[in-house]
Amino acid sequence: MVILLSKLIILAVIILCSMQIGQAQNQKCITSVPNCSNKTEILCDSQGNPYWLNSNQIMLLVLKKTKIKTPGTLGKNSLHGLVTVKILIDENGKAICLRGFKGHPIAKAAVVSTLSKWKFKSYKINGQSISVVGLLTLPYDFRR
Repeated sequence: MVILLSKLIILAVIILCSMQIGQAQNQKCITSVPNCSNKTEILCDSQGNPYWLNSNQIMLLVLKKTKIKTPGTLGKNSLHGLVTVKILIDENGKAICLRGFKGHPIAKAAVVSTLSKWKFKSYKINGQSISVVGLLTLPYDFRR
């Protein structure tokens, strides 16, 4: 009886969470994205704030990617780790605004340069493409 009740509670939580996510993803709003120049129609939550995709959600949209290139000016070094980038992907799947958010400054610049060449699937709501924003965290390894 206790196991059945536990399973029902877990199922109810999953359903509620999926309903909240679905509600957040079904809205469009016209707003400006921090550090990007133009106002654009993007995916928003129920309060009209940008809905930020996480790294996993963004990686599911990737159609074409290239390896992060080691900056040519680096000699022998031990740079490696993670970089987080704020990204705005337009309705055509192009990264139109990229800003380094966390990580080593040299690595942020290299990741931003690389991501500008990536191609993404367009994000769709009810069959219509829409721009999305997100935080994408990627590993880098420039050690020589």
